[in-house]
Amino acid sequence: MGLSKAMAAALELHPPKNLPQQNAWDNTPDQVEAFNALNRIRASLANDDWPKKVFAFHRLYGVPGGDGPIQQLDSYRRILRHRLLAEEVKETIEADTNNDLIETVDGLLDTIYVAIGWLLELGLTPMQINMAMEEVHASNMTKVDSSGNPVYDDGGEVLKGENYVPVDLCHVLEYDELAQSTD
Repeated sequence: MGLSKAMAAALELHPPKNLPQQNAWDNTPDQVEAFNALNRIRASLANDDWPKKVFAFHRLYGVPGGDGPIQQLDSYRRILRHRLLAEEVKETIEADTNNDLIETVDGLLDTIYVAIGWLLELGLTPMQINMAMEEVHASNMTKVDSSGNPVYDDGGEVLKGENYVPVDLCHVLEYDELAQSTD
């Protein structure tokens, strides 16, 4: 299955510096670094760990976050994140309203990408994002009644049944709610 157009373009747009021609490797420090950079780009494109992919994007484009401490964003970054997320949700709804399946899928995935970027900017590491998602998923899987069956409202939404266990992210994030900072 070769590279998609987007993957090939990403590799072309972000070539490692000082990459020597084929058959011209001397293993100089610059060439080794270039080779390592190329492999990091390829790895980020092939990785199935979404938080790590978005973290690679943040590093490449100088977007802050992904390495703690966990804290609220300043007002500028908060407004930017609100705008980015709202824009993706709006585009997704428009695409879905127009029955454009490809643009709907693209919009939903862009929404996830932006949301993960926001988590990174809050200071969560890719590993913490994955662990938090596992906790949210585990909590959602407890939305059942005493027989283990899902409970729905009239509109089809899954409700919290009697066995529901709320998510507790503080231990995963090693975060003290009393220490949260705002601008």
